[in-house]
Amino acid sequence: MYRKIFFNKIEKFNMSRRKRNNNEQLNPMHFIQKMLSTKETYCKYKNEGCNWKGLLKDLNYHLDNNCPKEKVNFVYKECKEKINRDYLDKHKLICNYRKILCEDCKMEICFIYLNEHRKKCPKFKIFCYQNCDLYLERRYIEQHIKEDCPNTIFNCDFM
Repeated sequence: MYRKIFFNKIEKFNMSRRKRNNNEQLNPMHFIQKMLSTKETYCKYKNEGCNWKGLLKDLNYHLDNNCPKEKVNFVYKECKEKINRDYLDKHKLICNYRKILCEDCKMEICFIYLNEHRKKCPKFKIFCYQNCDLYLERRYIEQHIKEDCPNTIFNCDFM
């Protein structure tokens, strides 16, 4: 009789062990994660105007991809500002690092560097250094002064 009771207990222990391994119910973290992932929650930016409500397991996806109030890096790598996702389109229009074309040479540059670029741009128009009132592209100024400018003073070889 004792033998029968002993083997019954061993059999029950083995069955419960198999069942626990299959369902992973021994791990308390697994149980807690599973329980929490099915709970509804609000976005962490609810007080700032985000109306998202969903399952806790979907919160990270919402924050990484859809949340209009999540701070994200801007499109231009030079811009170091963290901007709300819903402000990105507006920021593109005013960002100092937005790409623009130089009106003169058509080279693409960052807006913040436009003044610096104009100081060197070969097609940017400037007045002649010798005050002859001619307005021409920077790349032609030296040639103009050497060959055409009426205010250029030359040394006379005969004097």
